[in-house]
Parts: sequence; C-alpha cells; structure tokens
Amino acid sequence: MTDTITKAKRTISTLSISIGYQTLKNDFAKFEISKITGKQITDACNAIGISNVPLDAEYYSTSWDNYKEIVETGYDIIKNFKWLEDKHDCENRSSEMTQFCSRTALLNTCAQLYCEVKTANGNTFMHWANCVIDSSANLYIVDCDNNCAMQKITSRNFTIGTWTYSLVHIRIG
Repeated sequence: MTDTITKAKRTISTLSISIGYQTLKNDFAKFEISKITGKQITDACNAIGISNVPLDAEYYSTSWDNYKEIVETGYDIIKNFKWLEDKHDCENRSSEMTQFCSRTALLNTCAQLYCEVKTANGNTFMHWANCVIDSSANLYIVDCDNNCAMQKITSRNFTIGTWTYSLVHIRIG
C-alpha cells in the first residue's frame, strides 16, 4: 500500500513540475528570440580575455531585460534548494540555471562560467556561476550563490559586493 501511495505522490509531483515548466514556457514565449553566431560569442569572450567552449552549432538569445526576468524566475526556484557541499553546490546550481533557461525559454546562451573568487575576508576558491549572452552579444554574470548577483561583464576581473571575480572560461551550449 505504501508503495502505491509513494508512486502516486511522485506522479502528482512530476505532473506539478511539468505543468509549472509549461506555464513558464508559455509565459516566456512572448519574448523575441534572436539567433547569434558562435563567432559573436567567441569575440565577446576574447574581448575580455576568457576562453569559451562552444557545444552547439547555433545560439539563441533575447534582450538583457527579457533574460533578466527569466533568470530572476529561475533563481526564485533554485534558491529554495539548500547549498550542500559536493552534493548541490555551485556547479549544480549553475547547471540548473543553464537548464532552466533552455527548458523554459528555449535559450542556449546562459552559459556556465568558471572563475576564481576572492571574498572580503580573504578566502579564495574556484567557483561556477552563469554567463548570459544577450541578443547583442553582451556578457552578464548571474551568480546564484551570491544572492543572484547580476552585472554586465566588461573585463575579466571585477567585484560585486564583497566578492572579487577573476573569470577563466565559459561552457556554452
């Protein structure tokens, strides 16, 4: 009997998640999507001195204003899952944001961003955040582990709040 109840709960949960994603997908369908080239992405990365690992043949994006709304919605979901070292940490959360943008808005330009972070108290660590490439090929950091910090990237090294970032590369696709 408990197996049947457990399976029923899982089915209801799965349907709820599927309906939620479909609702978001329908809402985000209002956003204009533009195609950008891999060369535009590579040029934007080269301009700030970071490498990129492209995985797709074509890239789809939207304006920063639209993207901001999408990632804020994704963060509203991601922040509800505790950060757990080696189980659900920065690379998992970065991956979730990438998947969220792809799944709900059909955008493959929310890349995973690998960087070194130094905090105000002197701690230094390697970190995964996200790099959004908008329809004009501008780069923006989105960091779920720094209260969804968002900022246009104009150089390889910059500070947001008490975190200083040194960007290494992006993985896009």
